[in-house]
Amino acid sequence: MNRLILAVLAAPLAACSQEPAANNGAEAAPPAAQASGALASVDLTKPISGSGANPAWTIEIDGSQIRYAEGGAAPEAFAPAAPSVDVMAATYATRNAKGEDVVVMLSPVSCEGPAGGAARPLTVQMKIGAQIREGCAGPAQ
Repeated sequence: MNRLILAVLAAPLAACSQEPAANNGAEAAPPAAQASGALASVDLTKPISGSGANPAWTIEIDGSQIRYAEGGAAPEAFAPAAPSVDVMAATYATRNAKGEDVVVMLSPVSCEGPAGGAARPLTVQMKIGAQIREGCAGPAQ
């Protein structure tokens, strides 16, 4: 009886052997696909532009490169940043030349530009230090 109990208990442990499986000529399954890099219908691997008002500003995101301009000034390039993407937002965390933290968040909420401009598929919020800018964004045109 004791041998029967030991045999029953040992069988599941044998199935969990630490030895590698024999190579039967089949290739290993490919790794799981990575995130698509899309937010709503916007492909984040393609250039994105955004803008807002009060004061007027623009942002351009191309891959990990982010450029920001305010009120007609020359664009400022931020340190490269890859986005953290989930279904609710794409967030880029970086720094400007002054060393201030910069966070750019794209949300899949359509937005109408200033003065009744064309609707864009994303809302953009940008925080530079203590300043917050909000506007609309979408594929660069």
